[in-house]
Amino acid sequence: MRDGHPLDLAVSSPSEAGSADCDIAADVLASLLLQPPAPRQGVATRLQLTGAHITGRLLLQHARVEVPLSLINCRFDEPVELDNAALRAADFAGCHVPVFQADGLRVESDLILARLVAGKVSMFRPGIGGTCG
Repeated sequence: MRDGHPLDLAVSSPSEAGSADCDIAADVLASLLLQPPAPRQGVATRLQLTGAHITGRLLLQHARVEVPLSLINCRFDEPVELDNAALRAADFAGCHVPVFQADGLRVESDLILARLVAGKVSMFRPGIGGTCG
């Protein structure tokens, strides 16, 4: 997962976001993002996860995340908090989250929010270097 290989945890149909059988703690995700492995020649470090059920708050306020992040069709029990974070690239396509809090978020490249389902989205004054879709 950290060395660029995608991890697909979807055990049901692709239209369902997450499953109880593939729980991942948000603090584990944060640790993987904030302490990436040392670069290896020929390997593009990134975190790609599909179909996971994320438990707890994903707290990355004021964090600098150097690896691209792809969380596809994941279900979050609690808010995603990215206020004033700096990310290389982020993809939350098809995710379900109660709150997506990203005021002052800076994304060096693309921010993908296609099919994001959220009870509340706050993105006051974001800085997106690529596309936002």
